[in-house]
Amino acid sequence: MLCLLAAPANAGHRLEVGVSLAHLDFDEEIRFENDLVYAVHGAAELTPGWTLGVEVGRVNTRDRLTGGLQDLSILAIRTRYAPLQDHEWSPLAGAGVNFTLFEDAPRLDSISEGFEFALGGEWRFAPGWVLRGEGWLRLQTINRFEVDESGVPTGSPEETGYLWSKLLSLGVNRAF
Repeated sequence: MLCLLAAPANAGHRLEVGVSLAHLDFDEEIRFENDLVYAVHGAAELTPGWTLGVEVGRVNTRDRLTGGLQDLSILAIRTRYAPLQDHEWSPLAGAGVNFTLFEDAPRLDSISEGFEFALGGEWRFAPGWVLRGEGWLRLQTINRFEVDESGVPTGSPEETGYLWSKLLSLGVNRAF
C-alpha cells in the first residue's frame, strides 16, 4: 500500500493522490489467507522530504477456520521520509498506524489495529509522477467478538495478541 510523494525542494507544499496494489502476508497465527490489497490514497507534503497521508484499501480473503470469504477494509495513516527529493531515484522510510475492519457475519465483528514500519524506494519517471515500492512490517492484533442485533458486543472478545504481518506494495502517484 503506497502513499506520498516527496516534491522538489522549490515546489512548496504539494498534494498527492495515487493507487496501489499490495500483497498482504498474514502471520501464520492469523486465521486469514494471504491476499491482494487494492488501495487509494492521498497525502500532503509537510516539509521537504516529509509527507503525511491516508490510505483506504480493500481485501477479499479466505478465513482458514470457516472456509468462507471475508471482506476487509483497511485504513492507514502514514508518514514518509524521502531524503533525495531532487533526484530521479530516492530511498524512503515510513511509519504509521493501521486499522482493519473485518466484515464478518451479521452477529460477529472483528477489528485489527496496529503499527507499521516501511523501507522502500521511489522513481520519479515524469514531472509530477512517481512509482513507489515499499515493504511494510505490520505489528497488529485482531479482536473478534459477537454482537447483538444493535451491534453491541456480547461476551469477551477472542484476541490474537500482537503478531507481525508483511505488506509488499507497488503504486503510482500524481502530485499537484
